[in-house]
This record gives sequence, structure tokens and C-alpha cells, in this order.
Amino acid sequence: MDLEELRAFLNVVDAGSFLAAADSLGVSRTTLRRRIEGLEARAGVQLIKNTPRGIIVTDAGQVLAKRGRVMVQDVGVLVSSLRKIGGQPEGVLNVVMPVGLPPHLLTPLFAALRAAYPALRVSCRISDDPLQEPLEDVDIAVHFGDEEPPSPWLSYVIMRVRRWLVASTEYLARRGTPKDIEQLRMHELLAWRAPRTDGSIWPLVSGSTFRVEP
Repeated sequence: MDLEELRAFLNVVDAGSFLAAADSLGVSRTTLRRRIEGLEARAGVQLIKNTPRGIIVTDAGQVLAKRGRVMVQDVGVLVSSLRKIGGQPEGVLNVVMPVGLPPHLLTPLFAALRAAYPALRVSCRISDDPLQEPLEDVDIAVHFGDEEPPSPWLSYVIMRVRRWLVASTEYLARRGTPKDIEQLRMHELLAWRAPRTDGSIWPLVSGSTFRVEP
């Protein structure tokens, strides 16, 4: 498929007329018509119909317009990536972070990234469940837990966060210090629940778990 013919077709579809598309591209209507006629000849079907009220995109034309935009975008991305081979990363890195990530970890992380790649900008947003977000425009999704995201994502362990069970001295003075797990069940418990996990199941250092009612 000729890329110039495809671009001409998409411009006419978006503009709604040959005249408007010709003005936006800075070419003649005759040139546009020839390109689209050439595209129709290659496809073997009519893509655009001229009517007194303007153009009508045929069913085949609508299919080509939908898929053709993706093709043109892919070509643009490919050309852009070829230009960057061997160079420093640049542009915007889109990152989704989970709720509950310690904020003091982000500043040195972004500082190190900035120092290593000064031409790279980071766009960061927070989500309750990064893996359930629409990830079409996401480069990196940070998430808690051992569950790996579905293909085509690659998952790496960045850090391991230790869980702690804490209580204030005032609370322990009022309710007593539990001596074992069974006594712990009688206390007032607050649980942090990571996405897609059960907050009532707590881990033990030994690797096993026990259930509570937080």
C-alpha cells in the first residue's frame, strides 16, 4: 500500500471534503483525487462516493480509515524509534504507581532517573489497582504483590517491603500485650489490604498465615 495515498485518503475522510483536505495539505484537489483513485484501484473497491452534499465513506472505506490510522501511527513510531537508536532516551515515560507506595521513596528515584537520562520526562499517576487500569498509554506499571501481569508485560521485583505489626504504648497499657496469636485475635486490629488480596489473612515470619477479623 502506498503511504502517501493512504494519508491522502485519511485527510479527505477527516476533513469531510476534497477541498478542505487540499487546503490543509497545501496540494490541489486533482492531486488528492488521483491519489485516492490509485488507492481504490489497488484495493479493488470504492472507498469514497461524491454526492451533491459532500463525500460519503463506503463500508470498505470506513474499515480502511480505522485500520489505516493505526498503520500511519505505527510508521511514525517506527521512524521515530530509528532516529533514537544509539542516542539517549527522550520523551515522556508514563508511569502508574499504586496507592500506598511510601512517598519518600519517589524523590530519590526520580532524581536518579533524571540524572541518568536528562532528556527523559516522567508523567506519574496514582491508581488503586495499576494492573486494572487501561494501560494503552502506560510504559511502566508499579504494583504490589507476587502476581505477574498478563502478557505482553514483563514483571521485575523492584523492592521487597516488610510488613510490621505495631501498637501504641497507650493502647497496650489499656488492653494488654498479646503473648501469642490467639490473644492477638481479641485485640482491635487494623489491616492494610493490597489490591486483589485478602486483608483478613496475615503472614507469619515462618511463611505460613493466620486469619483475623480486622
